[in-house]
Amino acid sequence: MFKSFAAILQFDIRLIARDQLLLLIVLMIAIIAAALTLAGQYRAGLGLEGFGQWLPYFLILAVISNPASYGMVFGLLLVEEVETRVRSALLVTPIGPVWFVLMRTPLLVVMLTLIGFGMGYGIGTAWGFDALSGLQWLAISAATAMIGPAIMILMSTFASNRVEALAMGKLFSAITTPPILLYLLPDDAWYRVVFLIFPTTPVVHAYEAFRQGADMSGYQWLIWAMLYASGLTALAIRRYLRKSYAIGG
Repeated sequence: MFKSFAAILQFDIRLIARDQLLLLIVLMIAIIAAALTLAGQYRAGLGLEGFGQWLPYFLILAVISNPASYGMVFGLLLVEEVETRVRSALLVTPIGPVWFVLMRTPLLVVMLTLIGFGMGYGIGTAWGFDALSGLQWLAISAATAMIGPAIMILMSTFASNRVEALAMGKLFSAITTPPILLYLLPDDAWYRVVFLIFPTTPVVHAYEAFRQGADMSGYQWLIWAMLYASGLTALAIRRYLRKSYAIGG
């Protein structure tokens, strides 16, 4: 099983390195994060100190938008397997489809966790934002990263080609980012509860709880976020299996 995982990991890395579009998406996000970190480090000289009041909202937006971006990157890899008939060939191997897709999730989760932590804690530290500890940023990033596999698997089951997959990537971006609008709504508005349909809403609530010093409430929200993401992933895997066997047939 370990050899199979290593082979799939190497295969995915080669595909990302070979595909200019996928590599461009990864590099663009990395360049933006590096530029913001440097801007925060030299904010006084650049005259950007006024941006600090908007920084808390930008940081959480950057973190919750990551699963859609990188989930799409890995989802495109699975869509390519449908186009090239690789998935049909893999159905006759000893590795079952469920294990084949689950082997893709650890790399994605680890990558999203590290990227989210780097954006939240790294950029925040560069700008002097210390409302959250490193451990809290790590917990937020890990909970948000759990959404990535669901997006990856759903994209590979509903999209038949790369064009459809890219369109779905925009849809998933529209699903993960709306909770940022909670900052524009009245605290006592009854319709705030409607935002709980979005998987990133518990993460935003956890972030605000940490900022207010309510650590226990923050971790409870993150547990909810992980359970929500796990449920979505389980449903996505079920759909993936049905699609895989339909392709194989």
